[in-house]
Amino acid sequence: MERMRSLFNRKATSETEMDNATRLELTARNAVQMQQNQLNTLAQSKKTKEAALKLAQAELERKNRARYRAVSGSQSGRSGKRHLSED
Repeated sequence: MERMRSLFNRKATSETEMDNATRLELTARNAVQMQQNQLNTLAQSKKTKEAALKLAQAELERKNRARYRAVSGSQSGRSGKRHLSED
């Protein structure tokens, strides 16, 4: 772009060519910014999905503990209904 400006200042290139070069530079900068934005969005999405996975794993572990307590209680000979607290 600097070379194009230099040529334009010395009247070695037309205003149209200078405008085209400027447009191409802005288009390229815009494309780079869009890629960076997409990368940032994907990184945030990854973090969100990792957090959702941890939450689901914790919920599964909690339900497995509750189920284990229910099965263990019924095998120990206890009779009657027993209220299982939800941790």
